Amino acid sequence: MKCTIVFVSPNGTTKASAKLLKEEFERDSQTVELFDIGRGELRYDFNPVIQALKASDIAAFCAPAYHMDMLAPMRQLFSQLRKNRGSFHCTGLLVLTYAGITSGNAFLNASRSLQKAGVQVAGALKISAPHFHHKARFPTNETYSLVRDFYHQLKAHQYKPLSPTRAHTILKPEKKRVTALYPLVHLIGKKRELPISIDQNLCRLCKKCATECPVGAISVTDKNISIAQDTCIHCYHCTIACPVGAITIPVEKLDQMIAKNKRIVGTEQPADKVYI
Repeated sequence: MKCTIVFVSPNGTTKASAKLLKEEFERDSQTVELFDIGRGELRYDFNPVIQALKASDIAAFCAPAYHMDMLAPMRQLFSQLRKNRGSFHCTGLLVLTYAGITSGNAFLNASRSLQKAGVQVAGALKISAPHFHHKARFPTNETYSLVRDFYHQLKAHQYKPLSPTRAHTILKPEKKRVTALYPLVHLIGKKRELPISIDQNLCRLCKKCATECPVGAISVTDKNISIAQDTCIHCYHCTIACPVGAITIPVEKLDQMIAKNKRIVGTEQPADKVYI
């Protein structure tokens, strides 16, 4: 059985989760190929990923939650898959990392997108992970156990795809208020985007921020760096990627926003969950 795992991971937690899943498949002597669509040329050209998916039996799609949905590069990949409908015979898996507040519509939207591409989903995994600016150990022992449990449940069910009805039932938003808020979240989110400041005097032009930006929004010349505002998705990974602190955001405002989101939406319980 051939498995392709595709991920986007600005702060590394989704990458770590994808690698844990890869290890589980490889323990069973399965062939696994890993693609990071947030790095290198794959940020601009999904064709190598699409070709690999066409030859796969299992396809896992791993992303962090952002604005109650999968992060933009993964949604863009789904759009390309829909244009290749009928080319895939693989069964899909969904893995979402999030900061514990809400997984939103991410699973349901992803499942519907994959169905439109002709890929049926067999299961999903929700993993709580520290927010990008919180320095906490990850993955934890609980994360290892969770990914292992997800893999063995899928194997016990022989990777049987969920029916569209069951997929809708188990992958829909956990809270009714999420459904009510979702139509407004992107509009509100745009208004709440924090300004990203660049101190050109501190910058060493090492290009680490440009290399790690999941959408390639950062340009570095021999004199300065700049961020294309029409491309930037405000994941703020550049602020922690910079080794000298030349890129910053008002972190206190971010923490205030997170606290407010918790009051409005609440946190999901259980924070980690397998959906089969």
